[in-house]
Amino acid sequence: MTEGRKLSSYIDHPMTEADLRRQWSEIETRIEKPAPRFGRSFLVPALAGLSLAVLMVVVAVTLLRRAPIASAWDGAVFDSSADEVSVALADGSRIDLEPVSRVIVREGSALSVRLDVHKGAARFDVPHVTGRSFHVFAGGVKIRVVGTRFTVSVAGAQSGKRVTVSVQEGAVEAESGGETTPVRAGETWSTVQAEPKAEALPAAQPEPLPSAAPPGDVVEQPAPVVVTSRPTAGPPSAQELFEKGNVARQSGDAAGAASAYADLLRHHPTDARAGLASFELGRLKMDQLGDLRGAVGYLQRAANASGAFREDALARLVRAHDTMGDTVRCAQAKTSYLTSYPSGVHAGAVRKACQNAR
Repeated sequence: MTEGRKLSSYIDHPMTEADLRRQWSEIETRIEKPAPRFGRSFLVPALAGLSLAVLMVVVAVTLLRRAPIASAWDGAVFDSSADEVSVALADGSRIDLEPVSRVIVREGSALSVRLDVHKGAARFDVPHVTGRSFHVFAGGVKIRVVGTRFTVSVAGAQSGKRVTVSVQEGAVEAESGGETTPVRAGETWSTVQAEPKAEALPAAQPEPLPSAAPPGDVVEQPAPVVVTSRPTAGPPSAQELFEKGNVARQSGDAAGAASAYADLLRHHPTDARAGLASFELGRLKMDQLGDLRGAVGYLQRAANASGAFREDALARLVRAHDTMGDTVRCAQAKTSYLTSYPSGVHAGAVRKACQNAR
């Protein structure tokens, strides 16, 4: 028998039914069960949820690291002369300045409000806003507000400035000298802050006199310095002009402040500060510069801007027209005020104005 015949015997070996069952049983025992796999119905929602979570984390980190957006209120200065001034901030807070008072807005963003009571007294009505910090500074006192109604006043004292905090509703925290005192509704807290001592300036040293040249020597004259003027890149920004006006007002330079606000309106008429600049310019002309007719146009512009100062602008328009004897325009401004603010701060005075008007 050949070798090929011997091998063919293995291939042609007859298989019985018992042999087949035995081999199949051995095959089944050796087959490993496959690891469980997630179906498409589970995988798609899982990936979608993971993508949403990653997106939320990226947005949160971006918002936290992003620089805060400057508010148009930043740097604003509110002054009151013989009458009260009422201002509503963008977050819904209201400030009522008593006569001869000044409040400076250090920051007026949606997340942080910082106000400085520079002089006089002001009442604050602050609603609670989640995630927003609200602080009022007066002298060396820091007042933390959550949501309340209170008054802060600054007055001269024998050894400095007396700061008084009176709470009508809610509660505040007054911080002074490293100590924090809670002040609740119906309570008044007061302290005297010493005036900071001005640092003495160093005495000016006299410049040495030039030594006389020996006879016969030639003294060389310094070469003349030629200053060439360079063309300016353009007018100052609205922020620069607004701050310039505020600084001039704080220093008592009414004419300089009016000039800065007028430049802002001329060069940047559509800026977010234009309405407030119009109101401040109208008040300066009305209260300090003796220009009622000039004040009317700026107050009307402020009233048309629909800003937080609109109520005071309309009330001043009524008083300006009444003082000038213009009964027709006085009646128009009176109607505009009472239609918009029937229970406003100046409603009583406005109703008494324009008595001769129809």
